[in-house]
Amino acid sequence: MPTPEDGVSQPVPSAWRPILAAVVDRFAVGDFGLAQSVAGVAPIPANLADDIRAIVELTGERLAPLPPEAWERASAEWYSDRWIVLVDLWTTSGPSDLVMAGRMDETAAGLQFTVEIVHTP
Repeated sequence: MPTPEDGVSQPVPSAWRPILAAVVDRFAVGDFGLAQSVAGVAPIPANLADDIRAIVELTGERLAPLPPEAWERASAEWYSDRWIVLVDLWTTSGPSDLVMAGRMDETAAGLQFTVEIVHTP
């Protein structure tokens, strides 16, 4: 885990990246509710999955798996008692305006990521 400093943006740790990339991989094939579960990721409620699908459809493009350069802009920020992770999403045409935001927790079972929103900031 990175060192918690309130409100300080830090690079996403390499240990977190496979979990986050796996979520985006599922989104890229249209699985916004994670029907195929991803290890280390909380289930996505149906209403949130519908919201994510709708915002992605508004772009008129399909999401793509994260390229290596996506991590250059991804960030983790500590807020009082949790890590908030922001990952810019890409489409098949290149970088998009969409961002996946969520919470990363360290649990007894290991890392646990919870998708909170996909939006255009």
